[in-house]
Amino acid sequence: IALTLFFAFDWWPFLRGGFGWRWPYNRPEIGQLARIIPAVAVIVLYLFGVHRWRHTRAATYLTWCILGAMLIPVTLLYWWGDPLAILFSRTASGLISGGFSVGMKITSISGTLGNWPEMMAALKPESIHIALSLPGWPIVYHGLAGALAEMPVISRPLGMLLRPYLCNNIPLMNLANAQLASAWLGILSPLWAALTAVPLYLLGRDLGDEELALKAVAWCHLVPALALFLGTLNTPTPLMATIIVYFLWTGLTREKRGLSWRLLLAGGLSAVALILTFAFIPLLLLAGILALATWQRDKNQSWLSAFRKPLLAGITFGLGLLLVFAVYSLIAGHTPLDILA
Repeated sequence: IALTLFFAFDWWPFLRGGFGWRWPYNRPEIGQLARIIPAVAVIVLYLFGVHRWRHTRAATYLTWCILGAMLIPVTLLYWWGDPLAILFSRTASGLISGGFSVGMKITSISGTLGNWPEMMAALKPESIHIALSLPGWPIVYHGLAGALAEMPVISRPLGMLLRPYLCNNIPLMNLANAQLASAWLGILSPLWAALTAVPLYLLGRDLGDEELALKAVAWCHLVPALALFLGTLNTPTPLMATIIVYFLWTGLTREKRGLSWRLLLAGGLSAVALILTFAFIPLLLLAGILALATWQRDKNQSWLSAFRKPLLAGITFGLGLLLVFAVYSLIAGHTPLDILA
């Protein structure tokens, strides 16, 4: 709440940036305050439900939290205008996201993978975010558009729903309905953010108990950043990161020898996440910290024997990571390290 107030009234301009880029500040107007009423009403209703159903079945409680997590950021977007228009604009924008805009310009997945190191420099004016990453998001949008082209019964109405927002944008208006329909992957970002409740509940229950898990699920959706960055490439990050940490933690704590399919899966999912964005690199450090945090040495156990479990856990996690990267490198002809370099 305090952070939101600092942003709203610009009490500390440094929060808007200061490293070559600073987000502009538009002072709230009195007449605009009425647009916050739906968000306030939804938040109050959400908190009432959290309190009212705190002792009900976990499935009922989770459903309520997911619904609230979807509606709260959408009603907050109403402050700036039509939430659907804003989410579509953020998805289609190369400056804010870039996955969709670049994905609609590539002609083939194999060609994009093979030529990605050369394409990165040319993509900087289009989207600096995509130009500094592996081609995961553009390929996802391109592949989704291709799949939707085979399903005109679905893609046509989804594409036509967005065309009223494109009257002054000729390049987007020229896209096929299937291509426009793929933008719903970004427009549905409130759903992807809300679904974080499921792995977070499972993780909280494993770390503590049912009460801890339900409290974490109830309060995590009130984080202001979820609304601020809705519809950007960062929106699915909490969901993917929580799923990875869940499999990582359960693999470390449920297996005595340090070998687990959960750790292998956590490593593989981490590689997939890194192909989408390098923002997941700190997650590798977290994996190492968690492995050491779960390490225990018995009184009569040698140091070498005690260290065997975290070592095997790290190898298993790394194997999952390397398997996915190996497949990527064989197809693309370059490694993720080449892109980082």
